[in-house]
This record gives sequence, structure tokens and C-alpha cells, in this order.
Amino acid sequence: YYKTERCELLIIDEVHLLNEEHGAGIESIVARTLRQVESSQSVIRIVGLSATLPNYLDVAEFLRSRFIGVRGKPGSARSKKNLDRVTYAKVSQLVQQGHPVMVFVHALKETVKAAQALKDAVTIDGTLDGYNCEAHPQWSFFRRSIRESKNKEMKQLFDLGFGIYHACMLQSDRNMMERMFEARAIKVLCCTTTLAWGVKLPAHAVVIKGTQLYDSAKGCFVNLVFGRPGLESCGEGYICTTEDKLVHYLHAVTSQKYDYLGADISPTENRSISGIENTLNVEISLGTVTSTDEGVRWLGYTYLYDRMRKNPFLYGMSWDNAADDPQLGQKRNTLIPTAPRKLANAGMINLTEKTGAFWITDLGRIAASYYIRYASIEVFNKDMSTERVKELELLMENIPCDVRGGADTSQGKVGILLQSYISRLPVEDFALVSDAAYVAQNGGRIARALLNIAISRKWARVVTVLMGITKAIEKRLWPFDEPLRQVDLKAEIRYGLQNSREEYSPAELASMTPAELVLRNAARQFPSVKMTSSLRPLGSNVLKIAVSVTRNFDWSSKVHDSGEPFWLWVEDHEGIEILQFTYLLFQESTESVDVNFMVSMSSNIPPPYFTVRFVSDRWIGAEDEIHVSLDGLFWSLINTSMNVLVSAPGSSGKSLMGHLVIWKTLLRRSGSLVFFIVPNRSLATQSLSDFRAISNGLGVTVEFASGEGVFASCQTNTIRVVTPSGLLEAVGQHNLRHTSYPSLVVCDDLEQLDATYELSISLLRHTTQNSPTRYVGSSSSLNDPADIASWLGVDIMALHSFRPTDQDQSLAITYQTFTIPHSAALFKSMSKPAYTAIQSVPSNESAIIFVPSRSHCRTVAQELITQWGLNMETEKGFLSRSVSLLYVEDYSARLQDPTLVDFVTRGVGIFHNGLSKADRNLVLGLFAEGVVRVLLAPRDAFWMLPVRAAAVVVMGTQYVYRERDGSVLQLRDYSLVDVVQMQSRAVRHDAPGHFFLFCQARETFSKFLSDGLPLESELLESSVFKNWYMERRRNGLVGNPVCYDVEAGSQNEVLSRVVDRLEENFL
Repeated sequence: YYKTERCELLIIDEVHLLNEEHGAGIESIVARTLRQVESSQSVIRIVGLSATLPNYLDVAEFLRSRFIGVRGKPGSARSKKNLDRVTYAKVSQLVQQGHPVMVFVHALKETVKAAQALKDAVTIDGTLDGYNCEAHPQWSFFRRSIRESKNKEMKQLFDLGFGIYHACMLQSDRNMMERMFEARAIKVLCCTTTLAWGVKLPAHAVVIKGTQLYDSAKGCFVNLVFGRPGLESCGEGYICTTEDKLVHYLHAVTSQKYDYLGADISPTENRSISGIENTLNVEISLGTVTSTDEGVRWLGYTYLYDRMRKNPFLYGMSWDNAADDPQLGQKRNTLIPTAPRKLANAGMINLTEKTGAFWITDLGRIAASYYIRYASIEVFNKDMSTERVKELELLMENIPCDVRGGADTSQGKVGILLQSYISRLPVEDFALVSDAAYVAQNGGRIARALLNIAISRKWARVVTVLMGITKAIEKRLWPFDEPLRQVDLKAEIRYGLQNSREEYSPAELASMTPAELVLRNAARQFPSVKMTSSLRPLGSNVLKIAVSVTRNFDWSSKVHDSGEPFWLWVEDHEGIEILQFTYLLFQESTESVDVNFMVSMSSNIPPPYFTVRFVSDRWIGAEDEIHVSLDGLFWSLINTSMNVLVSAPGSSGKSLMGHLVIWKTLLRRSGSLVFFIVPNRSLATQSLSDFRAISNGLGVTVEFASGEGVFASCQTNTIRVVTPSGLLEAVGQHNLRHTSYPSLVVCDDLEQLDATYELSISLLRHTTQNSPTRYVGSSSSLNDPADIASWLGVDIMALHSFRPTDQDQSLAITYQTFTIPHSAALFKSMSKPAYTAIQSVPSNESAIIFVPSRSHCRTVAQELITQWGLNMETEKGFLSRSVSLLYVEDYSARLQDPTLVDFVTRGVGIFHNGLSKADRNLVLGLFAEGVVRVLLAPRDAFWMLPVRAAAVVVMGTQYVYRERDGSVLQLRDYSLVDVVQMQSRAVRHDAPGHFFLFCQARETFSKFLSDGLPLESELLESSVFKNWYMERRRNGLVGNPVCYDVEAGSQNEVLSRVVDRLEENFL
């Protein structure tokens, strides 16, 4: 795409084409140019060239320009001479002023002819030195680059300051011309007008020279569609046309049916707008129109608007209407809203009815890029439904295929001609020659558009089929043809390959020795790759598939040009949906490419494998696939019954591994009981929700249990979510000897191991020591996980330990220390650094701020809004510019707590357990949408917070603790576990994160955040063990030692013998 900032002059030739089918292109160009002039306060000169115009003043008012009449019959020597003379005069004048000029012509060959004609005129005039660009600082670099091109004309013209650009040039040559013209290393660029539609052009001046070409769709010469000149700070425009055409078009303007912006308006009662959708879709895709209000203003820059003001009666208005509303606001507000609704219904844009805002979708962008009309998209939407997938597959399998309707229908005729083109069958009938050429010319473009639509919708099977159809049209080969026919081979060798009894793939031919095969070199140039993959969990439901693609063919510039494009995607094991995809370009220097796919798992039951598919964008038969099995993901965890410990950074997939083990266990054994142990009730509630999301369809019971219910018998596969306190109560029962013990115990978040957690697991392991119970533990990164692994009975080969820095995406950590004691003054001093931290991330990113208590949420929120007002001088606060205030106010009205409204309407949200569930969900929803950019939460709310952000700020690491009776207040430090969990909110799987820690003592946290958490037993320091012992003592541990296989004696003797026996068992 061209840049828009460099245009200073816009020249439009044969402006009378406004009333033709493609006149909307001219209107769109001029309307956008005029809007750019007003919005940027720049000057862009517009020049229109045409024959004599009866209502030239109307057209001049529309263009805000002057006219130059060119005499002569279209195609005549006089007409050509006059056009050449006028074009040269204007181009020469602008070049002398130091401006770049772009000249559009109507045919591929005319690009070279026009450039040479200008060169000849300049040579005769003796001003050739003015076009020379050798003084340009990059001229030598471009000169070396252009030597690699095989385009002789392009090389010759470059030295003289001219360039050419058309569709039949190699992509590398076109890219080179774009870069040179954008850098002003050439003064004049001659190109075809067909390339200008939908493209932004960086020219001070744009001349559109000659506007007639043969249209195979109509079987006659027609006037072509004008392109899109880009926009600069200022510019000029010149429009040239012939006399006879000008009269014809102006007659259509003044007295006949006229087609403005594709609007079919005739002086009958039934007036309709039938083509504005196409133009508006392109404007939306370029971002020049983003709402209904902008669409109404944009319409005011069109020729349709000028003609409606001059002749309102023709457009369904009375003279009184025009007099009462001279700016036609009511009429424009009637015309515009209909088109966006149609585009939205077709899926080409997203439309918010309430605010009138809209933005482009993948489908609309593809339509604009491939020049697909709105009406065609409606047909695509109807025919490209999922119900047609099987039909497309059948079509691909049976090509050449029968044609429905035969030659009696237009669809059948197109099908026959297209298959004839692919099969390289000659068309003898003269009447069919142009039709065949039209089908061939547009078939590939439309197939490419359909392919991109299927890719955007991630239809794996449809993409595979359309990929084959597209390449068949472009290569004129069927998928079942010999792939090496795409290589330049001698006729006899190609014939031998096609008719050989043995079928060899290019890879098999490439592996043969030179003595065995003369085709070896050609076979080794056929694009092929080797792929390897690895898996890594990144979160509770995210996997990273790392794919390495290594080139496995010999490079030839003659065969592969400057690059070989490929598609690489991951699809589900059924081949229905594309999960992630990317577009790769192999160049001569490319040996391998590494691609990381982040795949979300919609359920906790993993698929057997994923498929990674590699397909060439150009070569038929150049494709490969590998199956990525999940069985290799932590072998000891999935494929053995060993006890396992996974110690890894936050949000790295530990919980996902635990879930995988649980479902694997339940699927292998019927009637299995699984314990999932979490540190607190909040995490238990979240875990219950995760398991129940998919358990019903599998006949698995999910329940929260404590006390006697923990070991209750179960009839079906059962998952019991248990807290340590509930488990400790359960193992204290005396009737566990005949209980069915769990097959699997998953201990989650072991970094929060306290006395209750430790004692409950210790007693459970003692209780289940004679049963085949498996233990799987997970924790954040520990600086020494060996001891806890030993405690759980984990073998060294089943210990998976990762450092805190082993993140998929980088996580920057910034420390800022404060010497002010814990007080209101401390948080006031932190507000400015917190504001700076928020501003350090892009404007479309969000931030989470953790404060010590609920009361701090509101005071800090108000401080941040004040900081914003002082620095930005706006009342919108942290709201994004694209967010409508009406939209925010509508949602704010639903808040049950009215004190939150002032914060939410300024882009700041508050989240804590004291809010109603409805308010919490509403704030989280606005934060996920990007409406609320800053979210404040107290220290104890991070367990409930399901969202992440680009920046996480911890304001202070101390909090005031109040005893339950409220008598004692203590100032306590955050635990290391708390800080690590807050830090995990900045870990994202698709972008880097930033963690800001505001604290009094940096050394306390920096070491463990980089090396891992320490984990020591709290059993002897806590009253939990003492209370448990006293309970056991009352129940007979000392009073009845024989029951516990201990000899009688004093209390100390009994306990000593218990310890001695444990030591003997350990040894």
C-alpha cells in the first residue's frame, strides 16, 4: 500500500466518467482528498481534464478545481497528441517545482509507452537533467537493487528518473518501484489505473491518462474505474478528456439517469440507492469513515451532494426542502444509515446501532482488497456456509467435474470455460475467446478472495479445498497432475513423467542419485520442508506449540524468484477448525523459521493430537503435515502412575497439567475417586466451576466436600474439591480403615503450604500408604523443590522444576522504594509513579493496581484521575478515544453501587468482595472490553481476579491486620506468595508484561522473585499441630498405645517410640 502523506497534486483525466458505472471511484478519490485538506489544513491541488462540459461549473465546484479541454476523437492521433502535450506540460511544470508525479494509463504496455513519450518530450525540450535523481542519497543503493531485476525497460527508465508499475511485473519489481517512488528516488511513475482502486498513492500529482479499455464482461470498450490517489499535506489535480466524451457525460449529468457513488437514481417515483455500499466499505476499511456521523459528513464531499443541492427535485426532494435545509442534513441522514446496516448484515463491518460506530471485519477488508462487491459477498455468505463443505470436498476430489446446468446457464458456461482454462484446452469460437479470457482473468482473483474468507473464518477443510482450486487456476494444473510440470522441463521429459507407470513424489525423485535420474536437480528445487514441533503448557487452558520449519530444497532465483510464500497453521485433530495460522516467506537466505502457536483448549479433556499443516501458496503438491500428540507433554505426568511435582512460574500451565491428569485417570478407570486439594474456599469455588463446565456430558460427579463427606462412597467417577481444613477434619475420623481411598490426589498451589495443608496431606499419605493412591503436586517456582518432592514421595525423574524467568513472554520487573511509613502520605506519594507506570503501556492496553485494603481503592482511584486531569487536561480520564461516552454511561447506569459511576465513566474500575456480584461482573466485563483501562483491587482479592493486564502495580507491601475481636491492630508485610500471585497477573501468553513493585525494602522481594520462593514447614510453629496432638491424646494415642501398635509407657516414651518407628521406616 502506498502512503497518503505525500500527495500535493491530483490530476483526473476524463472527469465526465462520473456518470459511468465506475464513476464512484472518482467521487471517492475527490471526497477523501477534500476531507484530508480540511482535516489537515494542507493544500492539495486538484486538476480535472475533460472535453467541453455543459455544466462544468457544477463539476468544478465539486472538484474545487479548474478544467482543461482536450480536443480530438478518442483514439485518434490528434487526441493522443493533445493528451501527451497537456500531460507533459503539467508533469514538466510539477517536476521543475520538485514534486513527484504519478501518471495512470489504461493498459500494461501503455506504462512503458507513456514513460518513453515523456522521456522523449523531455529530451527534445532539453530538460532531461531535471528528472535525474543521482543526487538522491539512496540512489546508489536503489541502482544496485534494480540491477537484479530482469525488467529491461524498468532498468533503462530508472536512470532517467522514470518508473513503471503494472500487474504483470514481478512482485519484487513492484515493491522496488513503490519504495523508490516513496523515497523520491524517481520523479515520475507510470502505472495502470486498475491498480489504483483501493490503494493509497503518495504522489504530489496524479494524472489519469486515457480511460478506455476492452471489458470482456460486456464485450465492448468501456471507460475504466479510476484509482485512489493518496493524500499529502498539499497537492494539485488535473483532469484531461476528449471533447466528444465530455458532451456525452455531461448530457447524462444534466438530463439523464446518473450513477453517483454507485447510486442508481432516476427521475421516477421508485428511487433507490444500490451501490453506495461498495464505496462506503472501502472508506471504512481505510479508516476514513468510522461512524454514521462521519459517513454523513463524507457524503457532503461527493458530487452526489452537489447535484442534489442543484437539482433536488430529481432526487426526491422539493425546492422547499432544499431551501429549508440548504446543507441537506436530513437527506444525508436518510441515505447513509442504510448502507452500514446492509454491510453489517453481510458481516463486512461491525456496527453499534446505538452509537452509530462501525469498524471493518476480515470479510469487509478482503472485499475491499480483492474488489469484491457487496452483492457478491451476499452470494458468498449464502453459498459459503458450513453445509457446503462436503460439496466443496466432493468437488475437489472429482475435478474435472460435471457442471450443473450444462451450457444452458451462465453458471454452467463459466464452469465449462474455467475447467477448459485449467486443462489448457483451446477455445476456437471467436465469441467465446473474450469470455474465456474474462473468466480466466477473474477466476483466480475471486478464488483468492474466497480462500481469504475461509482462512479468516478458520474453516480447515474449506481452506484446503480452496487452496487447491486457487492454485489450479493460477498454475493451470489439476491437483492430480504431475507436480514437476510446474518446473521448466523439456517437453519429452514432461511427457515421460506424465505417462510413467511408476508414480514418484518430488521428494522421492530428489532423493535419487544423479546417475539414476536426470530430473534430480529439478526435483531438488521443488519446495519442500522438514518440520519438528514441541509442546509447552502456558496456562490453565493454553498450550504453546513450537514449530520449526527447515528448508529442504535447493534455491534457484529463476525458479523461486525473490521468495516462496507458505501458509502454516494448526488445526484440530478432526481437521474442521484452524486454531492458529501464519503466513511465511522463505527467501534465499532463509534456512529455517521458528513459529510459536498459542492454542487455547476449550475444555479440560485434551484432544489426542493437533495437526500442523504446511502448504505452499504457489506450488501444487508442495505441502506437508505432522501430528502433535499431547502424550509427550510431561511424560512422567501423563504416561506413568508415579507421584509427580511440577514447580513452575505463575500462569505457566500447572493447573492445566493437573486437570489433564485428572481426566486421564477418570477416562481410564470407571468408578474412580479423585481429590483436588486447594488452599482456600475461593479457589475451591473457582475449581468447581472449571470442572462442572464439562463434567455433565461425561457422567462425572463434581462436588465440594469436607468432614465425613470427603471419604463418602461414590457410585460414579467423582471429583471432590477439598480444602486442607476440610481434609484435616476428614482424616481425623476413626472409621477410615474400610473406606475407598482416592485413586489420585492433586495438591494445587503448594507454595501456600501452611501447617493445616501440611498436616492434612501428611495424615492422608499415612492413611493411604497401603493403597495405590497417586499424588501430584504443583507450586510456583521454588528455590529448592527437592524437600517437598521427597515429602510427597516424588522420584527425581518425576520432579519438573522451572525458574521464575522461564516465561514464554518476557516480564519486566521494576522496583521503587519509599522511606515514608505506612500512612496516607505514602500512598499519595505513590500515586504519581503509579500514573507513570500506567502511561508506560500503550493506550490500548490496561493496568491492574493492588492496594492494601478496600478503602485504599477509592482514594487511589481518585488520585489517579486527578493525575490524569493535571497532565492531560481532559475529563475522559483513562477512557480510550474510541470509546463512546454514551456507551459507558449506559453500562454505568446498571451499577448497583452509585459511587462507582464516577470512576467507571473515567476508565477506572474497582473490584473487591464487598461489591455485589453483579457489579463485580460488570466491572470485569468492561475491563475485558478495554473500556475500563485501570482496575484497582485490594490485597486479598487477587485470588478472585480472573483477568490479566499489560502492567501490574503493587502499591505498598504492608497492610493493617485486625484481630477478630477488633482489639489489636498490627502492621504486617505481604507474604512472598501474595506478591508472586500478584505478579502472575502481568503474565500474558500473547505479549510481554510489566510488573511494578512499590515497597519499603526491595531486597526482601527481588531475590525470591528471581530465584524462586522458599518453602519451610510451619508445623512446629503453629497451634494446628498442637491442637491435633491434644485431640489424638484425648482419643487414646497415649492412653491406649497398643491400639496404635506402640508399647505402653509414659507420654514421652510413647511419643519417642512413635518417632523411632517412623525413623526406622524412613531408613
